[in-house]
Amino acid sequence: MAEERALNHYQRKSLPTELWKVILSKVTHLPGKDEFATEVSAHLKFPCTKQEGSASLSIDEIRCIVEARLRIILVCKTWYIFGIADLYSHVWFNLGSSKSDSIHLLLAKNPSALLYVKRLTVPAPAQHLEDEYNTLIERMERAVTIISSLPRIRILHVSPEVAAMLLTKKLAPTLDVVTILQSPNGSNLPILRHSISATVVEHVRVLFLDPAIFH
Repeated sequence: MAEERALNHYQRKSLPTELWKVILSKVTHLPGKDEFATEVSAHLKFPCTKQEGSASLSIDEIRCIVEARLRIILVCKTWYIFGIADLYSHVWFNLGSSKSDSIHLLLAKNPSALLYVKRLTVPAPAQHLEDEYNTLIERMERAVTIISSLPRIRILHVSPEVAAMLLTKKLAPTLDVVTILQSPNGSNLPILRHSISATVVEHVRVLFLDPAIFH
C-alpha cells in the first residue's frame, strides 16, 4: 500500500512510470552490448572485430552493470520500485564467494524476485579457492535449486560440474541460450562424475559447449 502511494505521488509530479523504467534501464546499458540478446551471433566472440549487440560480457562489465543497478535502487523508495526488476534481471552466482550464500537466502525469502531473473551466470570459482569442499558442494546444490526455480530465465551460463547436477531438474521453457564453459585450471570443483543430461536442455534453442569439457 505504501509503495502504491509513493508511486502515485511520484507520477503526479514526474514522468510516467514506464518511461522512468526505460530511462533507468538505459543508464545501466553498456555501449555495443545487448545483455539479454538470444541470437546465436550475439553470444559468439570475435576478438578481431567490434561486435555490436554482443551478449558476451566480462566479469568487470557484469560488475559495473550490477553496481550501477544497485546504486539506482538505493536513491529512494520510488527508484527502488522502478529499478528492482533490473537489479535481479542478471544474477551472478559466484561459487567461490560467501556473497553467493546471501543471494540464495535473499531469493529464498523473496520468491517474487525469481520472476525478474532473465540471465543467470554460475562460473566455476577462481583458482585460489579458500572454501572447504563441503561448503562448495552446498553452494553448487543451491545454484542448482535456483536454476530450476527460475520461471522466466532466458540465458544461462554455467560450469559443466553444475550442469551435470541438473540431471533430474526441469528448466523453464523460456530458456533460449545455455553456455557450458570449461572450468579454469585448478578451480577445485568436484570431479565431473555424471554426464550432462540431454533432457535438461531439450527445449533450449541455442546450446554452446566448450570443446575442452570433452577432454
